[in-house]
Amino acid sequence: MAQARYLGQVVSLHDGRVLAVGGAYDDPFSNPGEIYSSATGTWTPTANGIPGIDYMPATVLADGRVLI
Repeated sequence: MAQARYLGQVVSLHDGRVLAVGGAYDDPFSNPGEIYSSATGTWTPTANGIPGIDYMPATVLADGRVLI
């Protein structure tokens, strides 16, 4: 994981990757999500998320989108 986080959410995506999003960081103005691929063993950043989503649930919808 490129950016350590706590109080965030982690969900398994339909394709086997893992999305980590939300939580608290050392830099309060940066809130990227990250996707982990076990096939490559790497974390890839997503677009910046929404600040202040600690403790919020994350749910993968049937079409693959993630609802936070």
